[in-house]
Amino acid sequence: MPPANRFYETDLVNQKDIADVESLIRFSQYLGQEMETVKGIRKNQDTDLSLDLARGCLKKIGDRNKVKGDRFFLGSVDFMIDLDGSFRIIEANGGSSRGISSIPSVFWSCCYEAILEMLEGCTDNVLIGHPNNDVLMYEKILLLELIVDFLDEEFYHPKDFKEDSGIIFGSYKDIISNIDVRENTPYFNDEKIGGIIGDGVARRIPALVDLGKKGKISSSLANHVFPITDDKSLTYRTVDIASNELKEYGVDPIEYSRVETKDQLIKKIREYLGTGGTVIKPHGGSGGRGIQIIENEEEIESKVEDSLLSFIESSDTGDDGFPYTVSEKIDSRPVKWMGEERNFDLRLYVALNNGRLIPCGGLARSALAPKGESSRESVVVNLSGHGSLQIERGIPINQENLNRMGLDREDLVNLMCASIVLFRSMVENLDELLKEV
Repeated sequence: MPPANRFYETDLVNQKDIADVESLIRFSQYLGQEMETVKGIRKNQDTDLSLDLARGCLKKIGDRNKVKGDRFFLGSVDFMIDLDGSFRIIEANGGSSRGISSIPSVFWSCCYEAILEMLEGCTDNVLIGHPNNDVLMYEKILLLELIVDFLDEEFYHPKDFKEDSGIIFGSYKDIISNIDVRENTPYFNDEKIGGIIGDGVARRIPALVDLGKKGKISSSLANHVFPITDDKSLTYRTVDIASNELKEYGVDPIEYSRVETKDQLIKKIREYLGTGGTVIKPHGGSGGRGIQIIENEEEIESKVEDSLLSFIESSDTGDDGFPYTVSEKIDSRPVKWMGEERNFDLRLYVALNNGRLIPCGGLARSALAPKGESSRESVVVNLSGHGSLQIERGIPINQENLNRMGLDREDLVNLMCASIVLFRSMVENLDELLKEV
C-alpha cells in the first residue's frame, strides 16, 4: 500500500484488471452467474476533474478528516439538492462497495486499499459475501484476488471450507446458514472469523445485529457503523449532531421522526401532511424497497400497506421494516436526463486511508420516473430499480453533467467535505448513537 497520507497514488485496479473484468462479464452468461457492466458510466467519468475536486476537498477540510480506531473503512453518502440550492443528506451506506466499478480506477483502487487496511494483521479466517445473483459480483472477485495476495491465503467456496482454510467466498445464501455466534465472535463451521466483507452479511445474522447495536462484534467489519446507516433516522440524527459543521458546506438537516409501530407510522404521516407531504422509509431498506411518497389523507392506508408488503416480500432477513423513518418531502432540483426532468441524487464514496477519511469520487443517479409524479418511482434512483442494472440512469461526474445539474466545482468540493464530516461524526458519536438503536 502507498505511504500514509499519500492519497490517490495506488493502482490496485489498473487497465489490465479492468480489461479482465470486462472479459469475465462477457463470459459470465456461460458460467451460470450472468453479470452486467457499468463501463458506460466509468468511461465518461472525468478522472482529472474528480481528482482536482478530491484534492480541493482535502485542502479545504484540513485535519478534520482524521479519525481514530477501526469503526469505519468504506462507505458512501447520497445527497439531494433542494430547489433553493441547499444540500440534503438522504442516506448513508456504511460498508458500501457495490457500484465502485462505476468510478475512476484510481478511486476504485483507494476503496480496495481501505478494505486491505481493514484486514491488516488479521490472522483468523476472512469471510467475503455477496448478494445472491449479484450482477456486480466481479467487483468482489477482483477484491478477492487482491486479498488472496495480501494475506497469502487460499480461498474456498463455503461447501469446500476446511479447518483453518483462510478465505471463504460465497453468496449470502451459501454463507449465512453456516455461521453461528458465540459470545461476541462469529464462527463459520466452528472456525473463528476475523474479518467480514460484504454489506449484507452482518445484518442478515440476528445475533450479529444485536451485538452490532451494542458495539461488541469482535471481528473486523468494513463498518461497525452499520446499525446507524441501516436506520435512516439515526443517519439524520448524526446530521443533527454535526449540523454546525455541515452548515459550512451548505447542508441543511431534514425534518424526520422515528416510529416503532404501524399505528405510530400512520399518526406521524398525518402530522407531516400539513407541511407538503412526507416520505416513509423502512429500516434497512435498500434499492428503494418500501419507500413511499404520501401527499394526501386518502393515500395513507394504501401506501402504508404497499410499503410494508413490498418490504416484507423482498426481505430475506425476516424483518418487518420497523423502525420506520418518516421525513419531510424534499422538493428537489431536477436534472434533464433521458429527455425528461427527473429527480436525482449524488452518491459520493469515502474511504479510510491511514487514519484519514478521503473522498473517492462518485456519480449522480436519475430517478426511475419523471419528476412530478406522486410515486416512489419519481424518487427511487437506485440503478437496479427494476431487477437489472439501468446504467443509462447513471450520470458520470464531468463538467457537462455538472452544468446539467446546476452545480459548480465548489459545490462538489463542499459535498465531498460533508460526506467526510458525516462519517467522522458517526465514528466519534457511535457509542451515543447506539443507545438510540
